[in-house]
Amino acid sequence: MDCIDCVNKLQKALNNIDGIRNVSLNFTSGKGKIEFDPSRVHLVKLNDIVEKMGYQMIGEVVKYSLDSIHCRDCGHELERNLERKEGIIDASVSFGAKIVTVNYVPGEIRRKRIEEAICAMGYTILESEEDLQVGARRQRRAALLLGLSGVLFGLGWILYWSGLDRTFFDYEWKWLVVDITIPNILFLLSLMVPGYSIAKGGLYSLKGRVITIDLLVILAAMGAILIGTYWEASAVVLLTAFGELLQDLSVERTRKALSKLLEGTPKTARVRRGGKIVEIDISELEKGDIAIVKAGEKIPADGEVFKGVATVNQAPITGESVPVTRKKGDPVFGGTLSEDGYLEVQVVKTGDDTTISRIVKLIQEAQEEKAPAQRFIERFAEIFVPAVIVLSILALIITRDVTNSLTLFVVACPCALVISTPVAVVSGLGNAAKQGILIKGGVALEQMGKVKTVVFDKTGTLTMGEHGVAEIFAVSGASEEDILELAALAEQRSEHPISRAIMDDARRRGIETIEPEAFQVIKGKGVIAEFNGGRRIMVGNGKLLEEASVPVPLAIRAQAERMETRALTVFFVAEGERIMGIIGTSDMERPEARWTIASLKKMKIRTIMLSGDNATTVKVLGERLGVDEAYGNLLPEEKVNHIKRLQKRGKVGMVGDGINDAPALATADIGIAMGGKGSQLTIETSDITLLSDDLTRVVAAIKLSRKTLNVIKQNTGFALLVVLGLVLSAFFGLIGLAIGVIGHEASALIVVANSMRLIRRKEKKGGHHHDGDDGCGSPAEHDGHNRPEEDPACGVDGGPCGCSH
Repeated sequence: MDCIDCVNKLQKALNNIDGIRNVSLNFTSGKGKIEFDPSRVHLVKLNDIVEKMGYQMIGEVVKYSLDSIHCRDCGHELERNLERKEGIIDASVSFGAKIVTVNYVPGEIRRKRIEEAICAMGYTILESEEDLQVGARRQRRAALLLGLSGVLFGLGWILYWSGLDRTFFDYEWKWLVVDITIPNILFLLSLMVPGYSIAKGGLYSLKGRVITIDLLVILAAMGAILIGTYWEASAVVLLTAFGELLQDLSVERTRKALSKLLEGTPKTARVRRGGKIVEIDISELEKGDIAIVKAGEKIPADGEVFKGVATVNQAPITGESVPVTRKKGDPVFGGTLSEDGYLEVQVVKTGDDTTISRIVKLIQEAQEEKAPAQRFIERFAEIFVPAVIVLSILALIITRDVTNSLTLFVVACPCALVISTPVAVVSGLGNAAKQGILIKGGVALEQMGKVKTVVFDKTGTLTMGEHGVAEIFAVSGASEEDILELAALAEQRSEHPISRAIMDDARRRGIETIEPEAFQVIKGKGVIAEFNGGRRIMVGNGKLLEEASVPVPLAIRAQAERMETRALTVFFVAEGERIMGIIGTSDMERPEARWTIASLKKMKIRTIMLSGDNATTVKVLGERLGVDEAYGNLLPEEKVNHIKRLQKRGKVGMVGDGINDAPALATADIGIAMGGKGSQLTIETSDITLLSDDLTRVVAAIKLSRKTLNVIKQNTGFALLVVLGLVLSAFFGLIGLAIGVIGHEASALIVVANSMRLIRRKEKKGGHHHDGDDGCGSPAEHDGHNRPEEDPACGVDGGPCGCSH
């Protein structure tokens, strides 16, 4: 609430509700107080009204890890049961992560009561690290008991077909049949253990006033026993239990992406303390500690290399398949592997602040958020299940066929339909995490596939954010090396990014420098260095030469203007009172930028560049990269206005890395942060974070999103056809009870299996190997050419190539 009008609007809406006694809201603090009669209005209803007005009621949030949630239907049942408790604003179950999140008012309900309500629904709250293994042990135990039940069922069939089914007791009255034989006893024994678990789930769902497949299966099994078809009763229970176990095992694979990330962090670390190297628990690490990492060991926490050089495999965090070299001053991530060499790492982040902890948190939160398609299907299921139950009762009245009615009971619960979206979303999120793409929820994953325009920031996004020497122009018979040597002599003491670019190029060419006797930085103009014998070298812009009374010939000035029109930053190099040459530097484009733009165009997606840099530079770079439109000289609010205009044509994705990009990222339908070097604010504001600063991941994210949307459509269409087919077949007596169960469980397993394909899906990374698509016909590694004229195949319109020079 950010204005008095907002307060008045909300207060008026709340006061119109029957049962509200008093409303007091404060827009300054963003807080308010609502007094109401709980017998006439419920907290959940209040929350719905507040949300419709564009706000959200925030109480205290608590999360619980649960031992098992078999299906989304079970989770929905738990949500509704919790939301009926007075004091709970809302509850959300993450089927993928087995986590329930409860938003509650501390003054109205205590946490103990929430926990009791969860346990009353048949769930166990996991609290310790050891508890987290309960799920795996429960699955093994369930598989063993189900196997034993299957043996009893098989033995019963063998005896039945062998003719060893002598009746010990037989009774029949109307449709009630009691037939006690050895095979039938075995059938009853085989359903007892799995039947108990299913009956318990059905009972809890009945307490929560929710109809689930467990309740329907038990009713169908009981009905089958009453009419004397014991083998069908056993088949219904065994097939349901087997289907639930397979679903549980399958979905467990999607959760392993998260657990593998957690396993990546070492339990102990070796640090320097008090002049000695000691081994400590990872929880005892403090910021500023120097951690020792040898070859083959994992880096214990996020930090910066203090000493040493090593090749580090960052795949668990960034998705990069090729290990990177890390030396003094380079950042490193906790949980990544040092493949060789020796490192001393100064710890920068510990505990929940580390990148790996943030990844885990983001994935957990993402799994809790429901995609729009999921919410629609849940609403559909709420109407569909009761409708089919009414249909089964009508079928019994019309046909007088108990078996048909019982079959309708079994096929009434659309499990395949309900899990069609969440399993696909969780699989897609897990795949993205493995590729170094963090997607914050099903909504973002779904929206990414619908993007029609992708907007890029320039500096640090399409470019490296680091200057490099693009062109050298020499005069008076001097060579390029002569000009570069003069510039390096003057710039060696400067810390300016362009000075570093000149020094890096000089070192690559093997140029050595001597220390100057005197050095001076003229802010905004350049540098002056003096050497023995009165030698004086200047490197800077036209203002520096003007102040030093160094004349600039018209031919040299024309050459400088030509370089400026090509978006190069120009520096004059002078010795004494004479200009020796010109150096043009540019912010080097990312090697994969052109491939990314070209790939997006092939996908019929418009590309636009928005930048605060000067318009000429932006226009030239835009033409070189092939973006559809490029705009420069923009303030952050002007970027926002551009995005709002673009949104009128369709969904807009924004890619950026700096703090000034945060407003634009928040405004776009999908904000994508270059997370490796991006600001914390940008990462928090965005919907998607690219951990490796690799633009090709933008293409991968869109393709994965589109594939996930296709899988959701396939799952939903298939599940709808199957459930409608089963219901109609059961109604007209075309299928029996066992076939109904097989069809129901098989459809759920097919949906899970189809979704699981997303986990294994791999995207080929482009942009690092030129294949002709990006306008560069030369190999990825040139022998250090600095002028585009030396390689006519490189670049566009004579511009520098985006390769690694």
